[in-house]
Amino acid sequence: MRSPGVDALGSGEERERLLADASGVADALGRLARASGHLEAHASRHGADRVGYILLKLLATEGPLRSNALAEALHADPSTISRHVSQLVRNGLVERTVDPDDKRACPLAITAKGGERLADMRRRRDETLARLLESWPGAERAELARLLGRFVDEYERALPQLLTAVLEQRPFVGHAPETAPRGEN
Repeated sequence: MRSPGVDALGSGEERERLLADASGVADALGRLARASGHLEAHASRHGADRVGYILLKLLATEGPLRSNALAEALHADPSTISRHVSQLVRNGLVERTVDPDDKRACPLAITAKGGERLADMRRRRDETLARLLESWPGAERAELARLLGRFVDEYERALPQLLTAVLEQRPFVGHAPETAPRGEN
């Protein structure tokens, strides 16, 4: 069975160029994922938590959310999110609130301390990336931001088809574990 969208690629030289470009993008993304994974593993051993940052950012942007909504937004297992949320609550960065419409529900909200930590993390992230990009001409930096944003928008829209295509490839040997990583970016 063909992956979604393969017939739309057309044929001939343009199709070959498109596939070569796609391969180049895939290779670069793979390298970026490996480097990011290395950085994340190293940072995690020293107390930094990327998922915690993403949760704080989501709560700051969306407002109070239930834990299951956070797990869904991150395409992550609820038990994984629960562990991260517990740590954020212990550190005073997130608090459990009461839903006025459903007293049994406990939406999570970012605290003032969490907002300050998030602002500090964003500042440090931006400064680090700025150092990586400082030798690039301004127009190229802006173009990278624009094109990368566009690519991520397309990727997010295509996520259901991408998941179908990956599952059709049967990338797992034997039984795929229920807790396989789900790309919490």
